[in-house]
Amino acid sequence: MPPKRTRTQGTTGETSRTESMTQGSENPNLTAEQIAELVATTVAQVLASRQESQPPSDQQSEEIRKLHEELEILRKERSSAPPPPSAREVPFSAEVLTAELPPTLQVSQCRRV
Repeated sequence: MPPKRTRTQGTTGETSRTESMTQGSENPNLTAEQIAELVATTVAQVLASRQESQPPSDQQSEEIRKLHEELEILRKERSSAPPPPSAREVPFSAEVLTAELPPTLQVSQCRRV
């Protein structure tokens, strides 16, 4: 079966790099982890080259700056807040502990079955 064509062939007969990669026979021993690493590296390189060629607009820069500020505020709030209670710990107020139970819920009214 011929390789999938993703780009048109040039006048010199050259094929694109992605076309030869779609055949999948160049290195069939790559693990899923290695493939993921290669994809992440490639994406990072593409994004880095795009950022260099197209700097963000003033509006985007302002939005990014505001988001960074918000993130910093949230981090400070999170670090200064008391730790959350453990899963077994249930906070009760003094009112709950001193509340009068209705007669149907009092321990003396309960019988073992």
